[in-house]
Amino acid sequence: MRHFLSAVFAAAVAATLTIGSAAAETGETVLTLTGPGLPDGGVTYDMAALEAMPQVKFTTTTVWTDAAQEFSGVPLKALLDAAGVDGSLIRATALNDYAVEIPRDSLEDGAPILATRINGEHFSRRDKGPLWVVYPYDSAERFRNELIFGRSVWQLNRVSVE
Repeated sequence: MRHFLSAVFAAAVAATLTIGSAAAETGETVLTLTGPGLPDGGVTYDMAALEAMPQVKFTTTTVWTDAAQEFSGVPLKALLDAAGVDGSLIRATALNDYAVEIPRDSLEDGAPILATRINGEHFSRRDKGPLWVVYPYDSAERFRNELIFGRSVWQLNRVSVE
């Protein structure tokens, strides 16, 4: 019986670890965008749709990782511009309902990004995925403060614009 339970536990852990990869392969919705000018219920994106958009890649250290990592993904500004959504305040919300507000006028062409890959690989929910709001923290002092760190939502699944 113990062997059976160990096998079940191992299978459950393996399933949890691959959720981000599975989302990338199955067409599962990973992000919902809502706001003025968008249809009721918003617009949904799977990983393929996000990765078909303009991509930015940078290497940076974070306060949550052990060493510098290469992050790649779509800039939040590019996503909002492509969707044609109006509004000046962005609310980024994670799977656990952690939410932050980001003024739209603080967005830059290359920062922040909605990271879909770390070191070229999709990453699981257990590893802060499948989407993570990431800034190039090492590139400028303006990205190394508590306000920016607080806006770095991992397990992102909703963005609303007001």
